[in-house]
Amino acid sequence: MKTTNPQFRALKTMFVAAVCTIMFAFTPYVGGDTFEISLGDKTLIEQFVHHDKSVKTITLTESSANEMLSVRYSHCGVVGNARSLALKNSDNTIIKSWNFADADKGTFPPMTCKVRDILAAAKGQKVSLVYTAKELPESKTLVTIVTSDVKASLNR
Repeated sequence: MKTTNPQFRALKTMFVAAVCTIMFAFTPYVGGDTFEISLGDKTLIEQFVHHDKSVKTITLTESSANEMLSVRYSHCGVVGNARSLALKNSDNTIIKSWNFADADKGTFPPMTCKVRDILAAAKGQKVSLVYTAKELPESKTLVTIVTSDVKASLNR
C-alpha cells in the first residue's frame, strides 16, 4: 500500500483550487442583469448590464409602425416586479409610459409596446427608453430611439 505525504496532498488541493479560481474569474457574463430588445421576431439588442454600460441607439420608422417592440429584463435570472417602461425626451421628461403586471413564478413575459405609440409620442424627437422595477427603482436607460424623422433631420 502506498502512503502519500499530507503536505503534498494539501499543496495539490491548493493548486487545483487556485487554477479553478483563475479560470472562473475570467468567465464572461456570469450573473448580473441582462436585457433583450426585439422588434417583432428580430432581436435588436442583447446586453449584459454590468459588463456593457453603453446605451445603444435603434431607429424606428413608419414601415415598422404595425410591429411590437418587446423588452425582456432579467434581474440575475429573475423577472422584476412592478415593471414599467417609459419614453423620456431630451429634457428627461416622461412623455409616455407603460406599466406591466407582475409575472407568474417561472414565467418570463416580455414587456411590449406598439411601435405606432412610440412614434406618436416621440413626435420626431430623439427619445430614451427607460426601465423601472421594484428591483431597480432608480431606472435604467436601455436604449436611445431615433425615428426616421429625427434621422433625416440629423443628416441635414
